[in-house]
Amino acid sequence: MLSNFIRIKVRFSEVDSIKVVWHGNYVAYLEDGREAFGREYGLGYMDMFEAGLTAPIVDVHLRYLKSASVNDHLVLKTSYVEARGAKLIFDYELYRLLNPTISDAEAFEPKESTHELILTAQTTQLWMKGDEFEVSAPEFFANWKAKYGLRK
Repeated sequence: MLSNFIRIKVRFSEVDSIKVVWHGNYVAYLEDGREAFGREYGLGYMDMFEAGLTAPIVDVHLRYLKSASVNDHLVLKTSYVEARGAKLIFDYELYRLLNPTISDAEAFEPKESTHELILTAQTTQLWMKGDEFEVSAPEFFANWKAKYGLRK
């Protein structure tokens, strides 16, 4: 499975009047995860645009387990999910770091002793060329999958 990790420090502007991260900001964190995944694996938005494609979000599922607050240090794991057809699916796990001073190597290896799972999520994107949804995986995506030995 292809995965990527990013660190997030919750800013004051991301919390609401009850001092927890406003629910909509979690969707922005997922976007940050997809962008980082794309940069690492050659599936970035600019790569898509250069191929004449876009991939808008058509479905988002979030499961809030615990809240985050200002100055919390979080780690987001973004994982590509293999699917048939012209769609991109990502799974996410968002953790609070119990010791924010740990190294990236430790932060990017979630463990019960160092991480607290606070959110799971999944997004689905559909490939589009211009105004039309693609009915089968575009060549750009098929080539990307082949590069990583994924199902065509």
